[in-house]
Amino acid sequence: MAGGHIRAVVEGYRPCAAMVATQCIFAAMTLWVKAAFAGGMSPTVFVVYRQAVATLVLAPIAIVSNRSMLKDMRLGMKGFFLVFMAALFGATVNQNLCYHGLHLGTSSLATTMTNLIPAITFAMAVAVGQERVNIKEVASIAKVLGTAVCIGGAITIAFFKGPKLLKLSLHDSYMLTPSSSDWVMGALFLIGSSSCWSLWLILQQLVRTAM
Repeated sequence: MAGGHIRAVVEGYRPCAAMVATQCIFAAMTLWVKAAFAGGMSPTVFVVYRQAVATLVLAPIAIVSNRSMLKDMRLGMKGFFLVFMAALFGATVNQNLCYHGLHLGTSSLATTMTNLIPAITFAMAVAVGQERVNIKEVASIAKVLGTAVCIGGAITIAFFKGPKLLKLSLHDSYMLTPSSSDWVMGALFLIGSSSCWSLWLILQQLVRTAM
């Protein structure tokens, strides 16, 4: 019985552990990409390489794993348009804005600005009718307050670049602090990237509905 209880507890924590691992991978990737940009890599060229490699790796896997369903897949013009828009904003525009913002800002700024995604997604979902807000409900009040906290925190980090917390003598080029103008421009790019990411999530729901 004890073993079964432990397994049940572990199974319950698996989604949380997967989410934490994903965030750690995302943070490490952001640091590596920032180092690549400091070494002379163009953000636009990096996006092209990333998309090309992802297509070469994932396209065969998607085709093979869904080969029995290929004949039954019919997107139609509406579905094709929604998929195109989701790919345009969720991948191309999103990544270009994100990596240009990372190039002008810092790794910590890039990872922190992703906190805007839940707030922007909630606002977009309300606008298109996927979410509803009733100020008499506790859940709606919590969502609105959470949205306000996300936006306030992101704006504070974006436009207030304070002193370093740790006085370390690091001379690596990718650790250099950007100028104030680059910081603000990078923050604006990252806000645009978060908006595209939120739009991508909304479009995915619309695609599933259309199919």
